[in-house]
Order: sequence, then C-alpha cells, then structure tokens
Amino acid sequence: MRRAGNRWGWALALGLCGLGLSGCDDVQATAEAVPADGAVEALDSGAERMDRGVDAAGDPTPDASPEGVDAGLDEGAPADAGMDAAVLDGAVAPAVDGGAGCAPLPCEGECALQCSDVTVCAPEPPRAAATCANGAAPLEGLCPPTPPAAPVFEAVACPPGWVPDGVTPDLPAVACRPDPAAPACDGFAVRAGGACVPLAGCPEGVFPAEVPEIPGFGGRVFFVGADAGPGGEGTRASPIDFDTAVQRAQAGDRLVLGRGTHSGPARGLPGVALLGACAAETVLTTGVRATDVEALWVSGLTLAAAAAGPEVQVSGVARVDLRDVRVVGGVTVSGGVLEAARVVSTGPWSLSDTAARLQTVHLAPTEGQPVDQVAFDLSGPATLTQVSAVDWPGYGLRVAGEAVRSDWVSLDGMRQAIALVEPGAHWTATHTRLGRLRAVGGAGIGLFVGGTLDAQGLSLRGMGGPGERTAVFVYPQAQARLQALQLDGRDGVGELVHSEGSLAITDGWLAGAGSGIDGRMSPALTLSRVWLQAVNGGVRFGGTGTLQDVALRAGEPLLLDADQPQAAAHVTRARLVVAGDQAFAAVDATGLSRLVLADVAAEVEGDTYGVVLTEVAEAWLDRVSVDAPDTEQHGGLDVRDSHLFARDVRLTRGPTLRGQGGVTLFRASCLRACRVAAAGAMTSQLYVQAGSQVRLDDGWLSAGRPSPRGQLGVGVYVEGLLEGRRLRLLDNTDVGLVVTRQGQATLSDLVVQGTRVAPLCLSSDDCGAWPWAQALWVDGEGTRLTLDRFHLADNAGFGVRLTEGARFERSHGLVGPNRAPDGTGRGLLVSAGADLGDDGEAVCIFEPSQVDDGSRLVPWAGLPEDPRPVDQPAFACFAWDLPCDAALPTAD
Repeated sequence: MRRAGNRWGWALALGLCGLGLSGCDDVQATAEAVPADGAVEALDSGAERMDRGVDAAGDPTPDASPEGVDAGLDEGAPADAGMDAAVLDGAVAPAVDGGAGCAPLPCEGECALQCSDVTVCAPEPPRAAATCANGAAPLEGLCPPTPPAAPVFEAVACPPGWVPDGVTPDLPAVACRPDPAAPACDGFAVRAGGACVPLAGCPEGVFPAEVPEIPGFGGRVFFVGADAGPGGEGTRASPIDFDTAVQRAQAGDRLVLGRGTHSGPARGLPGVALLGACAAETVLTTGVRATDVEALWVSGLTLAAAAAGPEVQVSGVARVDLRDVRVVGGVTVSGGVLEAARVVSTGPWSLSDTAARLQTVHLAPTEGQPVDQVAFDLSGPATLTQVSAVDWPGYGLRVAGEAVRSDWVSLDGMRQAIALVEPGAHWTATHTRLGRLRAVGGAGIGLFVGGTLDAQGLSLRGMGGPGERTAVFVYPQAQARLQALQLDGRDGVGELVHSEGSLAITDGWLAGAGSGIDGRMSPALTLSRVWLQAVNGGVRFGGTGTLQDVALRAGEPLLLDADQPQAAAHVTRARLVVAGDQAFAAVDATGLSRLVLADVAAEVEGDTYGVVLTEVAEAWLDRVSVDAPDTEQHGGLDVRDSHLFARDVRLTRGPTLRGQGGVTLFRASCLRACRVAAAGAMTSQLYVQAGSQVRLDDGWLSAGRPSPRGQLGVGVYVEGLLEGRRLRLLDNTDVGLVVTRQGQATLSDLVVQGTRVAPLCLSSDDCGAWPWAQALWVDGEGTRLTLDRFHLADNAGFGVRLTEGARFERSHGLVGPNRAPDGTGRGLLVSAGADLGDDGEAVCIFEPSQVDDGSRLVPWAGLPEDPRPVDQPAFACFAWDLPCDAALPTAD
C-alpha cells in the first residue's frame, strides 16, 4: 500500500475508536446505539457534506456545486498516492499493509472493538495507470487523451504576377491567384480580369526588326501589312494583304503581320506560322482556321473576329502553338498537340482528345456568354501552369482526360460547378484555388469528382448566393485524395464535402455555415490532421473510416451510421466539440462491425450525449473523456446492443435524462472496462439494464453535486449483470448502489461513502416510505448482491437496505458509521422475506440494524448458485478475458 492508504486506514481507526463502540464478536450482531449528539460530534464531516447541499427548506443551495468530484478529479491526488487516497472529497476506507491486503483492524487496548478475532480485509483502492501508451503522464490516475496534431500548411512562393490567397489570416496560404492590385498595363501586356498577363512587346517599326526562327517553319517569309493590297511582293518593303498571303503560302512558311488591323475572308490556313508584331497593336479579324495540316503557329496577335464562334478552330493538326496571343473569343482544338503560353481569351477553351500544355493562360469572359459552357474543357492529357479564370458564367474546368496535371490554377466566380473530374479521368492538381461559386438556379457544386483527383494545396472559398451549396462532391466509384485542403464555406450554406466514393483528406482546415463532411455512402473515408468547424453536422460516414488527429466543432460532430456491410471506424487523437444543442451525441455510432476510439476528448452541451453506440459488434474505447455542462439532460456514454472494451474513460458532469447516466447500457449490451471515472450524472453514474453485462475494474463513480430527486452511483436493473473490483461510489444522492428487478452484482473491494438524502425527500413525501439515503439497496425477487472486502461509511441513512425476495451475500466488510437525518444510524434494514445468505465472514456492523421477522439468515434455497441460463454464461459477449493493458486493434 502507498503511504496515503495508510493514513486513510488510521483515520478510520481513530474515528471508530472515538465512538467507543464494542460488540463485534458475532459479526451478525450490531453495536449498541450511540447517542445522537456523540454521533454528530464524531461525524461532522459527513454532516457538512449532507448539509451544504440543501437549505432549511430542503432546496438545493446556490453553492451546491460538484466540488466533491472537482476536488478529486480536477485537482488530482498527491504524486505518490495516485488515486489511492483523496480520490474524491473526503473518501475514507481501511487500508492495511501486508500479504493480500488483509489484516486485523489497527486498534489497540480499549479501542480494540473486540474484533481481534475477526480478520477484516480492507478494500483495495482503485489502481491508477502506472504508464500511458501515448507517452503522457497519468492524469488523476487515468491516461489522458493525446491532443490532436494541427494541420500542416507550408506557405507557398507564388510565381511572378501572382499573390498568396489564404482562407484566413491565421493560416499560411496554400494557393495563389493573379495579383488584383497589379499596376496598369502598358503596351507590353494585356489586362484581363484584373491581372496583367505579360505578352510580347511591340517593335519600334511596323514589323519586328528580325524575323524569329521557328522550328518546323523554315520555308518562305511573307510580310503582311494592315493597309497593303494584293499586288505586293510580300517583302518588308512591299508587303501584301493577309488574304493574298494565305493564298500564296504553303506548309512551313512564315507570315509576319505588321502593326494594325488585318482582315479578309476567313480561310483555312495551311500549316504556317502567323507572327504578329505584338498582341497589343496587331489584330487579326478573320480568326484562325486549320484542318488536317502538320503544324500551326500563332504569336504576337490579338484574334478578334467580327463573326460569332471560336477565334481559333483547329482539327486534325498535329501540333498547334499559341504564344503571346489575346483571343477575343474561344479556342477549339480537336486532336493533336496544343502548346499555349501567355494567352488571354474571353471565350471557352474546348480541347477534345488533345494533348495540351497551357502555361500562363487567363480567361475573362465578356457579357452575354452562355451559362452552359465550360471555361476549360479538357478531354485529353494536359498540363496546366498558371491558368486562371474569373467570373465565368458557366462551368470552370472539366477534366475528362486520363492524365491531367496542373500547378497554380485559380478559378473564381463560376456560376455553375467550378471544376468537374469526369468518370475515368485523373487530375493531379497542386496550388489550386477554387473560389466563389455563384450557382444559377439556387443549387450548385463547387468541385465535382467523378474520376480520380489528387490535389495538394487546394483552396476553396465561399459559396455565396441563395440556395444549397456543396463545396466538394465525390461521386460513387470516384477517388479524391486532398492534401493541404483549406475550405471556407462560411459565406454560404449546404455541405462542405459530400462523398459517395473514396475520400482522403490530409492536413485540412474546413469551416462552413452548413454541415461538414457527409461520407455515409463512401466505402472509405480517411481524415488525417483535419480541423473542421460547421454549424450543423461535422463528419458522417457509413463505410470504412480512419480518422487521425481531427478536431471537430459542429452541431453534430461525428456520426457513424453503417450503410455498408462490415463498416468499421478507427478514430485516433480527436477533439469533438458540440457547438449547438440539436445533436444527439458527439459520437453516434450505429451498426458498425468495429469501432475504435483512442485519445478522444468530447465536449458536449445542451440535449446531447457524449458517445452513443448502437448495434456495434465490437467497440474499443481507450483514453476517452466526455465533458458536459451542468444540465439535466443526456449522459456521457450510452451503449445499446453493443460489445465494448473501455479503458481510461473519464466522464465528468455528464448530464442525464430518463434515468440515463454517466455510463448507460441497454438491451443486452456488454462492457469490459478498466479505470473509469464518472462524475456529475443527474441520475446514475453507471446504469445497467435489460440483460446487459458489465465487468468494471478500478472505477471512481461520484455525483459530486446534490440532485433534487434520486441520484445514484450504480444501478443494475432488469436482469442486468455487474462484476467488478476496486470501485468507489462517492457522494451520490439517495442510493450509492441499487440492484433490482432480477439484476445481479458481484463486487470486491467496494467503498460507498457520502451518499446523501435528496433535497426533495427532505421537504416532501415524494420519496415514499423510506425518505432516507442508503449506501446499498438490494430490491425485489430474484435480485442478488455479493460483496467481498467492502466498506460502507459516512452515508446519510442506511448502510444496506434489503427488500423482500432479495439476497445479500457478504464477507470481509465494514458497515458504518452511517447517519440518518434524525441522527440515528442504520447498518442493515432488512424487510421480511429478504435473504441475508449465510452468516458471512468477517463483517463488522458498527450501528444498530433492523431485521424484520421472517427474514432468512441462511442461503435462499430457491435461488441457484448462478441463475443465468447455461447457454449464456456471464461476460461471454466478446473478449472478456482481455487484460487492462490489451492492445487496441489497428486501423487495418
């Protein structure tokens, strides 16, 4: 035993000796009554504990706070004592040294109480954790949850002309956009959409001083003048008009267009190079048309046709190059290879079965664009670098190719979906900004993933406007792997992420005015280092889920509802905060084949549970805490039709409703628990009923505050079964432990202390015929309680109340001192027809008892040794032989 335990035992011995009690030779006999004033004087601490919770009228006093539990659980025991002593306010129990923890009481001389021939086994205090698997120091005897790691965002270094664009000043930006504050553009750049796109500069004369060499275009050179006619020679000194040049040119020739506006009938171009003087001052109004040629080159031009339609329309061309070009219209390319660099356009880009490489391409639409067009429509392999679009009236980006890669993409202000990844397509994106979905028709999706998306550095901004919005939608059979995701949906409503495919988010920051991540139809959901804040739902999924280092603040943080066979979830290092009062639970799991919660801290408020498990075949809780406000609503841990292994679970101020408490088990659930602390439940700290089975080792169960009506430490009801060792039931109201309605409990090393009278019972008759508190209440036919090594002391009423048909077996126990409100103490209150079993072994009762006529002091012949069906052995639900240091299942 630790030093604190010895102090505990000697304090008890001195208190008992001070009473001057005697007469314990016959362990069923009781000591003589003690004068009321002597009991009051000797038990001031117990009286203060009871009195401070109510006023003269019997109502709770303003200072009736959970100070009992706070003093022990929040301040902790001395470093050398763990939770052996001072576990909760004023806890006492005999603690002795030597052997198996069993020795005579430490009384001497006249204070020996004549118990020298009785060997009393002192209850062993609950065992605190020596070391924690997560490397943390034990907190209040329990291993505390490890806080989740924060997302990791590395600040970006933007390319020239682009600036970082973060969703919040507190986070490093993961994406960039064209600089909206760029200076006014001169003749060497074209302003479009608030950005200056650098294009080739204009020469001093009409034509460039030198004609550049273009690979693949080594043929003739024709100089084309804006005011020239057809009769020239096509030289610098004698230029020709554009239509004549096209008629004379052959594949491989270069057409050099001088400054000015060039026009003529639209013709199909041979495989030539169109070299303009500069895009700012060289305009071609005929557009560019080419079919079935080897190569086409266009640079230094502004393409502005008078007729509607794409400015660049090419098909069957092996290679197309667009350099330093402004397109007043769109670009349509079918087949071949497209190279585009430093291009500004006002119309959509449609690249069909084209291997495209776009670098520094910007799209800014003009008025009157159709809403069903796609700004960049890619159906072939493509590489995008510094590609941007702003305020496009239709869709932003459609990826239909199998291999599309992008770096530095900014799409802002789309009125339909911002980006779409079609089934079968694969988009690898880095430093991508998708912002301001302005959906038409009241609903819209920001990023639609029907194929595969690998994104690193993805920023999604607000989805303004009326109606529902979904920032990211992952279609069935699709895959989305998002790393360094920043999603700000606080300016809109709807869902941040909806996934019916496979979704993985690593390093994510998500905030929204609606709900968070809905993955109920997702076969696999993986979140790592994700912080999410949403007004409504947090994270929902129904397949296989792995969550690691997550922080959720939402109206309904974590909903695990199995919609698929063998659904399972593994949650490690999570902080869950219920932000509203509409949620059912911080964690609500239904129908899973396996659930692991390790290092999980939940903070709930309002009408909310901490953790609810329903039909979970196998659940594991390790280092889990639930902190609830001081309300009269739901509980900390609610288990229904589930099998559960729990270790280092802390439930504080867990509110209750309909008799539910800190830990509640319904409908044949099973719990194997090691080191559980529950405090503050308004009805019961541990509630076992409907055939549920519990094995609990090392528990601290305390109310820590007065309750107007009933409030108990442990309740075993309706054929519930409880086994346990080293339990402390402290400072509860009305009952410390109740076993009723054919419930059964077998406990060793039990201490029940500080049970108080409910204030309502002091001021009214609502509590029936027995308006006093009791440490133990064994009630009704077929009910049985078996105790070994126990101590019931400092309770404001009876030590044990036994009703007709109930059975109480006991050994190595101390009952008393206890005190009823009238100043008298009661060791046992045994009704007629109750069964006290045999004489017991080494049980001392230090206060008067009342045993009604007809009670039996021999084993109840009508009750088998174990009344449970032979095909349903106790605690055979799953893995009941697990030690407290059992390893948790892995995420695999």
